[in-house]
Amino acid sequence: MKSILLLFVLFSTLLFSTAQKYTTHKCKAHTWNDIVSGSGVWSGQLTPIYEKSYFVTPNCKEFNHFTTTNMTFGFIYGDNTNFNLAYTLTLVSNNPSPAMASKSCIFVITAFKPADPDIKILSYHNATCSYKFKEDGAIYYVK
Repeated sequence: MKSILLLFVLFSTLLFSTAQKYTTHKCKAHTWNDIVSGSGVWSGQLTPIYEKSYFVTPNCKEFNHFTTTNMTFGFIYGDNTNFNLAYTLTLVSNNPSPAMASKSCIFVITAFKPADPDIKILSYHNATCSYKFKEDGAIYYVK
């Protein structure tokens, strides 16, 4: 009887941890990306520029405008997409600037094929903009 109870507990634990893993990615995002600010608050916008796509928070709420210091977003491509897609991530510093224009970073994101991204960076007004790849997306750095 004890071995059956132990087996049930182990099976239940495995089932719960697997369900929890899939719940984390219930949004069915193609990638999960992070934005990390090294200098204060930034306003941002995510914009599809070719083929339909969506952007979601980790709790699956769709959005495209935001203000943040650090955040995570998911990228979901639309139905009937043939992977000729592209989108931009635009970030503008909210920190006061002695110049009229604020620091800005624009990332143009596309891919050669699945799991082979191609990211171009435009940097304005002395902004430092960079990225690195991670297992399930990219980390975008602004400063």
